[in-house]
Order: sequence, then C-alpha cells, then structure tokens
Amino acid sequence: MSARRILVACACLGRLAGAAGVAAAAETAEIARARAAIVSAVQERLGPDVRVDLEAFVCRIEPDAPDTLTATPDPSGRTGRSMRFTFATAPGPRGHAVRVGEATAVVRVSGPHVWAVRPIDAGRTLTPEDIALGDGPIDGAPLRRLSTETDVIGARALRALTAGDPVVEGVVVGVPVIRAGDRVRATVRAWGVEVAVVAVAEQNGMPDQIIRVVNPDSRRAVRARVVAKGEVEVLNGR
Repeated sequence: MSARRILVACACLGRLAGAAGVAAAAETAEIARARAAIVSAVQERLGPDVRVDLEAFVCRIEPDAPDTLTATPDPSGRTGRSMRFTFATAPGPRGHAVRVGEATAVVRVSGPHVWAVRPIDAGRTLTPEDIALGDGPIDGAPLRRLSTETDVIGARALRALTAGDPVVEGVVVGVPVIRAGDRVRATVRAWGVEVAVVAVAEQNGMPDQIIRVVNPDSRRAVRARVVAKGEVEVLNGR
C-alpha cells in the first residue's frame, strides 16, 4: 500500500473513531442526566440525607429531551427492588409536562432511619423499646418521607410491622398533643413584643400543625401553630 493510501485510511479511521467517541460521550451524558433525575426523585421523597445507588440501570431518552429531566417513580415501587421511572419535561406555560423517556433500576438506598426492632400489631402505640435509629440499608420501603424518632414514639401504627421494617410517612399516625377543648397557652409576637394568653383549642393538633384556637373572653378565633403539649404560637398576631 502506498504512503498516500495509508494516510487516507488513517484519516478515515480517525474520523470514525472521533464520531464513535462523540456518540459515546453523548450517551454517557444522557445516562448521567437520567441517573441524576432518579436520585433527585428518590431523595425528594425519602429525605435529602439518604444515599442512592442504582443497579441494573436501563434507560431510554428521546433525542430532543431537554437537559433538565423530571423523574417520576412507579407508585408501587419499593427500595431494594427493581423500580420503573418515567421522565418528563418541566411543566410549560399551560402546566403540561411531556413524557420524554423511561428507565428501570434496582434502587439501593441507605442512610439514617428508624426501624421496628420487633413485630408491631396495627393499632399499637409505639414506645422507645419498639424502635431503633441507625444508619444503614433501607430495603422494602415505599418512596415516602422517612419518619424520625419524634414522629414515631407515642404514635399509633396504622398497619402491622415486622422486625426490620423501616418506618415511613403513612405507616404511623401521631397522637395529638393538643385536643379540641383543651385550654392552651397562646403566645402572640408582634413588633418585638411577646404576650401570652389563655385560649381554647377548637381542633386537635400535633407539633407544627396549624389549628384554630379561641380567646374565651372575646370569642375571637385565630390560627396558631402547635409548639408542644398545651402550647401554641399565634400566627402573625391574628
């Protein structure tokens, strides 16, 4: 083969290798975007402190998909198992999102969480002896906010739990620290001044919930945030 033919062949091979490299880079970027969208979706639902790894990852993204993707998991999905996700664009001016792809992956999640240390019957009120807090794998959990010890202790189990089950939002329901009819200490803060009055709760409430309370003298009703048992903070002085 002449020197000229060798140079032409090398140039052609170089162009092919370059095209293959560009295609591989584009595919790698597409996979990275899809993975990032799924990790974000899982953390948004379970909590920002969890760590997410994806195994057996397969995805398909439309060529004209935007750089920013929104991933939505199958509602029946569980951590530690294969889960299906769909990708969509951000909602446009009319509020419509456009589906641009899908993916499946085994979603491995770990992080700080509360779990049951023994079987718990539905309807039971949980005690500190029923649960443990640690940092480790979170398997078999639906994609809902992870409960804290404060959420769980004193709460009632809505369904039966087995030993090792992670406790997530919707598995337990908290016991109100204020009940309708209770007399509470209502703190009003305005213009740098703090005043505490006695009010009567018109609704049940748990910490951080907003309830309605009434001043028994004026009969004026206001909205207040539950601070603790027997204590509320009036919102905006109204």
